[in-house]
Amino acid sequence: MSIQVSSIFVVPFLAFLVILPGVRTKRVVTLLTFSVIIVVGAILATSMCFPGWAGGSARILSQLRSHVRERVRARVGVNVGLKSINITLRFEEMVELDQHVPRIDMSRLYYNENFDISGVSSMAEELRSAYFRGLPYPILSVLEYFSLNQDAFDWGRHYRTAGHYTSAAISLALSCWALAVVFVILVPHYFGVAMLATGLSALLACLVYLVMSPCQLQIGFVGIDGERILMKMSFQWAFYAVFAAG
Repeated sequence: MSIQVSSIFVVPFLAFLVILPGVRTKRVVTLLTFSVIIVVGAILATSMCFPGWAGGSARILSQLRSHVRERVRARVGVNVGLKSINITLRFEEMVELDQHVPRIDMSRLYYNENFDISGVSSMAEELRSAYFRGLPYPILSVLEYFSLNQDAFDWGRHYRTAGHYTSAAISLALSCWALAVVFVILVPHYFGVAMLATGLSALLACLVYLVMSPCQLQIGFVGIDGERILMKMSFQWAFYAVFAAG
């Protein structure tokens, strides 16, 4: 996905730089205008495709496998997108070994898992799949938080709803951006109006996500010192990038 998004925006920009020396008048203005168009479009497309709207990370002390006494220090990270969440787990240090089971080299242990949250039952299905695949306990703990859908414990539903409406606002912003690209070539007088509509749509997307996402979510783990810690979810790069583009 990253290669596709890069090719859509980087290749036209490089082609523009090649022909830029042939522009006789207002070369700097042309460069700035085209750069703004490319950057805004890339931000909107990237924020829609990649998980980066909310997230958090923590260094934890945990078991990775069932029925063993070994415990490890690791870093767990969560990144929430509009239609998926990404959970990473990186091994740091073995703390306690279990002499009754074969030792496994975990020095290169790194999990980078994506889970769909776009459907009503997506998180429950993803949790069942994670159990079946035998993913480590920290990843399962995060998925359990997102799969809850009762009373006040409905963070996954809030993130799904926020992602749905924010995605619609980003789609509107991308549509206005596409019109701006057409207008700058054919009808330059309407370019400013189209870019203004793009910015307002981007700000609307940020407002929707700000209001509807449960940023008070805190996921409990055992910290590296053995004390309970809370991994607090907060807004991430996609939220601030779209706000800046707006």
